[in-house]
Amino acid sequence: MRLTKTALALVLSLGSTAAIAEGTTHEMLILDNTFFPEEIILKEGDSIKFVNKTGHTRRVTAKDSSWNTYDIDPGHSKTVLFAPDTYPTFQTGYDGRIQGEIFYMD
Repeated sequence: MRLTKTALALVLSLGSTAAIAEGTTHEMLILDNTFFPEEIILKEGDSIKFVNKTGHTRRVTAKDSSWNTYDIDPGHSKTVLFAPDTYPTFQTGYDGRIQGEIFYMD
């Protein structure tokens, strides 16, 4: 089951838009001390584009480690496709100081 959750939250390259065409892509900024917005509401098939606005490489990771963005260099982004059973609470991967949460709309 863990493999399925990981597969559902796989990181898409920016050039591969076919998989995210059915849903909406929401932008979430990674700032020095917070995510903006800190919480986001998704529908099934939606994705989040994590944009690193800091001067340091960041990684966004589920608190249960079931998915992550891998490294996002300053000024770059990674898009993640989510499903309703994807673990909803996430944090910056290196220190966990910055946290955010996903909510799903029925």
